[in-house]
Amino acid sequence: MLYCQTCQFLGCCRKPKCPIVTDLEIANERFIRCVRATALDQSIASRAWVETLYDWLRDYSGCFADTRGRLVELDMSHLEYPEGEEKDEAPYARWYHDFCNTPCPPNVTPFVRKEAWERVRIVATLLRATYPVRASTWGKVPANDNRPPKPSI
Repeated sequence: MLYCQTCQFLGCCRKPKCPIVTDLEIANERFIRCVRATALDQSIASRAWVETLYDWLRDYSGCFADTRGRLVELDMSHLEYPEGEEKDEAPYARWYHDFCNTPCPPNVTPFVRKEAWERVRIVATLLRATYPVRASTWGKVPANDNRPPKPSI
């Protein structure tokens, strides 16, 4: 990604940087539970998620960075419907319903299948960019959390 003239003169980008969601975050059950809760709170229809995500990307004035701080572009092709399928027939609408529009029960450990990691990465990154204050607590345990730790098997 090229810098604008001002940022090139400064040697760094002045735009806000949103870190893309990492593999460790996607594998974290607390993080996924928080992402799903944030998505559910948006009250977006399952068929409108793709368009909404593109709108959020268009409206975001910052840029996205990887774990090393390098500027990256989001690969939005993972949101598209498979070739030859209409939106009414696509399995992705069902996925958005299950992931973004269904509450995660407290007794269920949420996980993301490998096939959906990139889609989750895009959804979570754009939610993080759009709602940075709420996203700052995703996956974090409160200091006063007195629940006993889960037994390891």
